[in-house]
Amino acid sequence: MIKRSTILLILLPVLFWAQQINNSLTGYYQQKGDTSFYPYFSFDGNGKVDISGYGTEDFFVKNDSVFIFTDKTDVFIFKLKGNQLTGLATGYVKGERWQKKDSAVTNNRRDDAAAQRTAVLLNEYYLRTAKNRDFTMLFDEDANHKYADTLNDLCGKGLMKACKEFFALRLMNLSGGVSQLLSGKKTSITKNPELEGLAQKIIQSGDADGYLLMGSYLQATGKEQEAREQFEKAAEEGSTKAALLLWQMEIAEEESEL
Repeated sequence: MIKRSTILLILLPVLFWAQQINNSLTGYYQQKGDTSFYPYFSFDGNGKVDISGYGTEDFFVKNDSVFIFTDKTDVFIFKLKGNQLTGLATGYVKGERWQKKDSAVTNNRRDDAAAQRTAVLLNEYYLRTAKNRDFTMLFDEDANHKYADTLNDLCGKGLMKACKEFFALRLMNLSGGVSQLLSGKKTSITKNPELEGLAQKIIQSGDADGYLLMGSYLQATGKEQEAREQFEKAAEEGSTKAALLLWQMEIAEEESEL
């Protein structure tokens, strides 16, 4: 009779290779046609992808599937075959195809082990948060706390995406929750060392969104000028979201002067 330990020794390598996860994809993929909102995806070989100039987000590859996170609730999923991406989900990309071009793309991979850990954590994040992607849990206090615990756990493991989302969720809850946010009424919070430390952690990781989050926190505490300075730092570091926010602030200021 085969011992249980022997079975595990046989199965573990098979199970490992059956779920190959990485984020080393590099290259510029251009849409075949002009029917999608997204004419190209440019992968940097280190877990980041430029989504047609709209912003840079995280991605990972699992077997022959590419998962791209967006600044919305959507996660784009593609089948990777040879030099072609075929959209599987969501509706924005489903059925569309992108072909790899010879365009020069800088490979930003410097620490293979660290990048690989991030890829594995992104897969874990995807699996653990999939059922909450419609954000209905924001209206359920118990589900909200459980989701926050999941994000905090992943953040503690070193996943900056989870840290950013945990920060945003904590700031929203401290500001009165989703109902207060949807009401459009301004709220203020008191100084919070936890949020300040979390924002600094994100900044120190090299993620420009850390400045954006710090600015949001300072704005919530009533420090408008300091908040703007953080937004400007984020924009200088290449944050498209911060640049858009600053533009919206300038438009609002101009309208208020009329």
